[in-house]
Amino acid sequence: MSQIGLTENLHGSKGDQRKLELWLQGRQEVYIVQAQTLQKKDEFVKAIKQVLFSQLEQLKGDAQKKLQRGLSQSALARNKCVTIKSI
Repeated sequence: MSQIGLTENLHGSKGDQRKLELWLQGRQEVYIVQAQTLQKKDEFVKAIKQVLFSQLEQLKGDAQKKLQRGLSQSALARNKCVTIKSI
């Protein structure tokens, strides 16, 4: 998964309060978005955060399931009994 980020408040020459940045892969790709109003910007930021947090929670759940599967398989491997018969 690519790293996705959001910068809500821009400073310097880009510092219009209606602007925000969306960026990918450690800022290798940066997109500046300007809303028509501050209210629209706030709505947009809220919606983006909901999507990002939802994806984060899903990734955490997937990682947890993967970890549990790995631990279960390790436990099964450790608990296998081998019987050796001498002839």
